[in-house]
Amino acid sequence: MRKLWNIGMALLLVVLMIPSVFAAEPEFLLELSVDGADTKQVQTGDIVTVMFALERTDSKEPYTMYAMQNQIRYDSEFFELVDGSALVSSGIETTDLALRDNFREFYMNFLSLTGGEKWDSRTVVGTFQLKVIGTGGSSRITCQNYMVSHPDGAGTYPVTAQDVTVSIHSQCIVEFEPNGGSAVEPMTAELGQLLKKPADPRREGYTFAGWYRDFDLQEPWNFDTDTVESNMTLYAKWTEGGEAAGSLLWLWILPLVLAVAVIWVIVKRKKK
Repeated sequence: MRKLWNIGMALLLVVLMIPSVFAAEPEFLLELSVDGADTKQVQTGDIVTVMFALERTDSKEPYTMYAMQNQIRYDSEFFELVDGSALVSSGIETTDLALRDNFREFYMNFLSLTGGEKWDSRTVVGTFQLKVIGTGGSSRITCQNYMVSHPDGAGTYPVTAQDVTVSIHSQCIVEFEPNGGSAVEPMTAELGQLLKKPADPRREGYTFAGWYRDFDLQEPWNFDTDTVESNMTLYAKWTEGGEAAGSLLWLWILPLVLAVAVIWVIVKRKKK
């Protein structure tokens, strides 16, 4: 009888554990808005309010937040942060960071040191204001390097992000950084449309390897499929070698060939 009791209790424990084993993992949406919308038409000099809200999409019930972060990227040639404009929820830390290109990131993060804090299923993490200093085109404000942490900090939950677009007009300004090559003139492109491919730049001793959308040359731009989402800069990538390098090589090979030819003629004459 005792053996049957133990088996029964074990089966009951397994049954009780099934819901937690197969429970869906929490999922989150990082939602950006500008003056309450995901798109905004502006003029130079306008001030807009950026709001960052975090929503748990798999449940409407409050939950325990342990740690989260979001780096909200904006173009410093289009926007200027309004000093002292940030309003954030309790426990949120903020920092405005300069990047190596013309972008900045407004960093919002939360870390509980007391075992987590209760958050509503949708929580407004914070707001800040940007002044429009650009004179034309469009700019996107995006979520970068974001995460919502597991209780132990060893992993993160699934997260998606909603970005926003702010436009003065739909003609976006595209600039080209040749990275040591010949200059390429800026051009305009319609928001949401393909970009016309410019003539390749030239650089002595190098072969042009394409245009990239990021400073670190990790994300190639495909002129056949990629559409313009905002004002942007494309960066040239180069590999060593090419036509110029080949011509330099001939400067070494040609004298060597001539020298061999002269020696051959001298040897032929001596034999006669």
